Amino acid sequence: MQGAADLLIRNASARCAAALLRLAGRRWASGPDADAPSEIPASQTELPMLCNFSRNTFSRVLKEFARRRLVTPGYKSLTVNDPARLRDVANVG
Repeated sequence: MQGAADLLIRNASARCAAALLRLAGRRWASGPDADAPSEIPASQTELPMLCNFSRNTFSRVLKEFARRRLVTPGYKSLTVNDPARLRDVANVG
């Protein structure tokens, strides 16, 4: 049920971070692999829908995350580079 709660976070960056972590299997991860990079196999068209965003809002937030090197967009994928820092962003919301 926590996944549904993540989609109700009002802060756009926090909601996007929580959704990306959930999709990468790192939202509630623990142990040695909790902070390992993870790839999300989804296109830039699919990801905004999965995060409950408009494409424009998702693009703006994603650009900021990429600038901070939290994620790396790829062809039909997105790599979460730093789950620990992204988790900090998610927990602000």
